[in-house]
Amino acid sequence: MATYYPKNALDTKRIARKLWQNIRQAKIVFLSGPLGAGKTFFVKQLGKVLGIKEEIISPSFQLIKVYSIQNTNLRLVHTDLFRLDIKSQNDFLELFEYLGDEKNIVLIEWGEKIANFIKPKMTIEFSGIKKRKIKVKNLTQICKPDGLANLG
Repeated sequence: MATYYPKNALDTKRIARKLWQNIRQAKIVFLSGPLGAGKTFFVKQLGKVLGIKEEIISPSFQLIKVYSIQNTNLRLVHTDLFRLDIKSQNDFLELFEYLGDEKNIVLIEWGEKIANFIKPKMTIEFSGIKKRKIKVKNLTQICKPDGLANLG
């Protein structure tokens, strides 16, 4: 587990860069935390790290947004389950189709809503509105946290 305390957008982008190889290996990452805690902002900063040219916006109303990752055949799939009441896999089949494609790196806001069906290899928890905190669980051994944990 690693904990970060970003003070600004640049810190968040550095954290996203540091975690990218872990996210890539995990393939499915839950992003949890209250409204306004920075889940979508983190995805935006990760998108900048990955060279995604499109503006990354919250998928709250579209439910799923897909972005091509520059210079790869990978796609960043960003989904937001906040508005959904998922009782079975049939309640959101489109998401499960994305999960089955090896080219997809899937970031799921409010992933705890599907925890009965999917066990992610990585969870990133966001908290704080004025003083941000990012806690990473199930961190793989590809890259261990370094001095970034002391940002703050």
